[in-house]
Amino acid sequence: MFGTLVALLRGGEPVLGLIDQPITRERWLGVAGRDTTLNGARVAARTCGGLGAAYLYATTPHMFAGASADAFARVRDQVREGGVGREGHTRPRRTPVPARARTRLCACATGWGRVG
Repeated sequence: MFGTLVALLRGGEPVLGLIDQPITRERWLGVAGRDTTLNGARVAARTCGGLGAAYLYATTPHMFAGASADAFARVRDQVREGGVGREGHTRPRRTPVPARARTRLCACATGWGRVG
């Protein structure tokens, strides 16, 4: 399976996230200030009270180095569930994670965003 993942940052903040999976005919689009969509239909992330209830998936932890690797490890060690090697198509416990949520968590993990 292959896919295209695009993230656009403005001033260090994510403003657009796109995940396109041609083989499954899925296109997730998250744009700051707008509803996240899956194939044009509105979707939303579940309520999450903190990192302890969050899911975190990445292609590989080896894509981070230095301070980014440290930030990723801090987030990884606090989440409810995580994994690697799913190449942008993750469904933890049958729960899809919208592009906006994926983009924001990625930004936090790499140190571009804030983890409160």
